[in-house]
Amino acid sequence: AGFLGKSYGGESKIGYYTRYPHGGTFIYAFLIRKFGENSRPILMQTTVFLAALALIFMYLTFSYFFSQRASFLATLFIGSSVGYLQFLDCVNPYMTSEFARFAIMYFFLAAERFREKKPALWGLLFVVWLLVFAETFSSLDYIMFPQVFFWLYYILSRQKMPWGRLTFLASATLSAFTLHFLRGHIALKHYGMNAGVAFLKLFEEKTLPFHKGFTHVLSFFT
Repeated sequence: AGFLGKSYGGESKIGYYTRYPHGGTFIYAFLIRKFGENSRPILMQTTVFLAALALIFMYLTFSYFFSQRASFLATLFIGSSVGYLQFLDCVNPYMTSEFARFAIMYFFLAAERFREKKPALWGLLFVVWLLVFAETFSSLDYIMFPQVFFWLYYILSRQKMPWGRLTFLASATLSAFTLHFLRGHIALKHYGMNAGVAFLKLFEEKTLPFHKGFTHVLSFFT
């Protein structure tokens, strides 16, 4: 993918392969197909709607750890930042990922409140499973990040590791990524390309700042 005019090697003769596959654009494709040339207003409204949902789940998630005032101020700060607002006037899967990220964390934390009520617990965890599964097709960041969050929650709260729940949630990422990889393999094979190589380039992009050492990462802030 290319950022700020720089390219990190994700190009191919059929375009770019970035950490945001096209899964998150399915909803936009459906709207374009339905409304045709007049779809731009509804596309922008959809992006704003997803952004609003992301902020709601962001606030609810923060509220599990901080006071309501602190959670509101943090959400307001993020929601009014240039980095957040710049995505409101375009069609991209970033907002679907923002919405899913905080929805995943919120429903997971909500499920933990019903540990003694198995039907409610597993019902909410199934919602989390569906969100993680779907989001793996929209952002490959979700291969690892949600699972790390789940593990850290139990470790930092000093709870006994619920291996059954963790395995269930991990199966969403593993099954979705397997399907995603097979889809990429079938699509790229037609062009004489290797899906494994394309995915390795992706991870090189994700870890690029660390290639020159950890201190090089800190230079971003200077």
